[in-house]
Amino acid sequence: MLEDRSGQDVPFLAEQTKAFIEEASKRPEIATITTTFTPAVPQVFVHVDRDKVLKQGVELSNVYKTLQTFMGGLFVNYFNRFGRQWQVYLQAEGTYRPMLRILGNFSLEITKTGRSRFLHLSILNGLMGQSLPSGITCIGAPN
Repeated sequence: MLEDRSGQDVPFLAEQTKAFIEEASKRPEIATITTTFTPAVPQVFVHVDRDKVLKQGVELSNVYKTLQTFMGGLFVNYFNRFGRQWQVYLQAEGTYRPMLRILGNFSLEITKTGRSRFLHLSILNGLMGQSLPSGITCIGAPN
């Protein structure tokens, strides 16, 4: 494990990790050296205006399930056919997932007292693409 005890930022740790791997790979007794540390993993931050969603009479879990379906995948069910068990997942086409601007075009159907209406996900107040590190363990950091 590579540890930064000086409290520097993630780019500093990435530079030190790269330098360490380069130097270690020069040693004849080390055949291969790699790291699982990735300093910039593309991520999306979605701010859901919870008050606005709840005022519309929508459960937050339905909003999050719709987001999960669009950005990844959502398990639907299992079924048996042809002597095998199959899993059903619902997900957006891979080419559409990184297109955050179309997220507001998705909607939820709200059915109350026999009437249906649609709530567009444009109520989400803020979509932000960002790159963050993955898998950093902070030892001794305050909770």
